Amino acid sequence: MTKFLLFFTLFITSSCSIQLTKKKTMEKFNLTEFKNKSINSDSGHFFKTTKNDTVVEMRETKDAFTKDTYKINSPFKNTKVFYKDNLNLKAEWNRFYMVSVGILKKYDKNGTLIEEKDLDVVEKRNFSIYQLIKKMNEDFNIDLTDMEKIGVSTSYIPEYGYCYIINVLNYKAPGLHRQIMIDVNRGEIQSDEIVSFKK
Repeated sequence: MTKFLLFFTLFITSSCSIQLTKKKTMEKFNLTEFKNKSINSDSGHFFKTTKNDTVVEMRETKDAFTKDTYKINSPFKNTKVFYKDNLNLKAEWNRFYMVSVGILKKYDKNGTLIEEKDLDVVEKRNFSIYQLIKKMNEDFNIDLTDMEKIGVSTSYIPEYGYCYIINVLNYKAPGLHRQIMIDVNRGEIQSDEIVSFKK
């Protein structure tokens, strides 16, 4: 019993220490690197770097700085938003193409977590991204990790509810793409059609 109490005390002390350390080392936007390396584009200042197989993209918007981190040729991205005045982390979440997934975390300017919500629950996505990847492979022979040909988003369709929208680009002919809608709740196919790009 004494050993257990000692272990428990050490565990709690260690956990508190880790939590305090996390707060002290809250990630800040690297403004110096951004100013030295960014270029001015049509959408604002932008900076991109690659180290080993990891890509980091930084942007300046009107109200914040953003940072996207992802593996080369991977549709999965980690997105972080930073306050512009003190450079502290403001929000973070993950994305698969244009689909925000997992847990969204928001922080105040002092680094305190003020909101945390499951983005899959918000859109009632019981059919996960990983199930979607498997289904598209098995039912359509479409590889959702092929970023040169694929686009994935979600949208609320009045007659179907929330759906995954899968676009297969340049399908059979330039200017055409195959658009497949799959229900985010049950994984059922709602539509599958050929659509032309509107210019």
